Amino acid sequence: MKFWKGGKDCCDWNVVTCYMETGQVVRLDLNISWLHRPLSSNRSLFSLHQLQQLNLAFNDFTFSQIPPEFCRLSRLISSFSRHIPSAIAWLSNLIALDLSSH
Repeated sequence: MKFWKGGKDCCDWNVVTCYMETGQVVRLDLNISWLHRPLSSNRSLFSLHQLQQLNLAFNDFTFSQIPPEFCRLSRLISSFSRHIPSAIAWLSNLIALDLSSH
């Protein structure tokens, strides 16, 4: 992606917000990031256990399914219309889910 800065702490990237005391990623804004592939279950995204906000708006996930590993992000309070797996029920803090593409 154009905003990844190799060799730098990801907390310095414009699209990432970290909790400064621990350095853990709490917000990831991938709005209009030209993403067009399915969210693969082996992505490091699903290891961001402290993630509270995820913005995937205005990307092209046509014909993509939300992988069941999405439920690992149990601290989400807001996120990114596709088939939603039943595992999403484990996201007890989720307030909004917007999967729109336009």
